[in-house]
Amino acid sequence: MMSPKHEVPSIGISHLLSFVRLSLIMAWVANVVLVSAAWLNAYHGGHTPKLLGPSALLGWIFLLGWLGWRTQFQRRTN
Repeated sequence: MMSPKHEVPSIGISHLLSFVRLSLIMAWVANVVLVSAAWLNAYHGGHTPKLLGPSALLGWIFLLGWLGWRTQFQRRTN
């Protein structure tokens, strides 16, 4: 008996570029988190603009992460 051939999908250049782009986005998000953690560590209750306050900073992290996620996984129409 012959077993049916299973096609192994080849990894194209577009898949590799997608992986590289995702890796860059993840590295960028990790950088944002580390910089934010350092900034929060140095925050001593001084007067800072509301856009840079500790509570707003988490919002910025989530917003930037969401934008990166959306650009990575948006549906391609071509």
